[in-house]
Amino acid sequence: MSDASTLEQNKAVVRQYVDAFNQGDLTALRTLFTPDALVYGVLGWGGMDEVVPIWGELHAAFAQSKGNPAFDPVPVAAGDVAAWTERVRRDATEALDRLSRRRDALPEACRADADRLLQQREALLERIAAHAGDSSEGRKTRLHGDYHLGQVLLVQNDFVITDFEGEPNRTMEERAAKQSPLKDVAGMLRSFDYAMHAALLKYIAERPDAREAVEPAGRQWLAHAVKAFLDGYDHVARGGALASPRKEMNGLLELFVLEKAVYELKYEVDNRPDWVRIPLNGLLRALEHSRESERAGQRAREGRQ
Repeated sequence: MSDASTLEQNKAVVRQYVDAFNQGDLTALRTLFTPDALVYGVLGWGGMDEVVPIWGELHAAFAQSKGNPAFDPVPVAAGDVAAWTERVRRDATEALDRLSRRRDALPEACRADADRLLQQREALLERIAAHAGDSSEGRKTRLHGDYHLGQVLLVQNDFVITDFEGEPNRTMEERAAKQSPLKDVAGMLRSFDYAMHAALLKYIAERPDAREAVEPAGRQWLAHAVKAFLDGYDHVARGGALASPRKEMNGLLELFVLEKAVYELKYEVDNRPDWVRIPLNGLLRALEHSRESERAGQRAREGRQ
């Protein structure tokens, strides 16, 4: 069978589920997908201003024990967080080395940010390493693995999530490994950031003088999207034995956000140099946020003395 035929068959399968969903058969679809953890992630959403607590349903389904060792959740082991931290530190080292080698081939508009990040190399690696002592209240489960807005099909006022192969540059062993669901949460948070910056860059490419006028609106949208996502996810997390992203904003969630941004940096340097400014910006803002948190902590300690 040709690749084209296989692709058309796969599309037909997805359309079949979407058609069923359009008929309002959400309960039947959940019953179909959840028992074997073949979750295509059918979620209901009324819009950014009417978010209902469903964002975590995908992970709540993965967190159910059904007697299948390949999918049943397991506790986070003592060495897991240290291993995740070391993986991110290793990936960041590789990404920074690659950025340094290819710095001169980047678009001129990106080089200043590239230099700023390379100058803060040790600060980034230290920030990552600081997460080795983090703890998590949640469990390890199978994940979507490449969770971003591009995997979401909008169906009337609802979503269907597709493409569960995981990140294409990861090994099959890595994609099938059980990890904290916060890794997927981090992927969606980075996707909101990408969506905002991609729209902003496209707009100012045609109107170079408009950046100062439109960027505040973009950042306002980003803050609203992140809040809506975390509010909906937290609501489900409380009843589904899932880690709360709000409780772990400065812990494991930050580690996984850094991991995703590092992955994006490597990808864009290799494939889309014009887009490298987006992960560069994300990593630089993460470092600034870290410094702000440290200063706030220092002021708090001084206030108690």
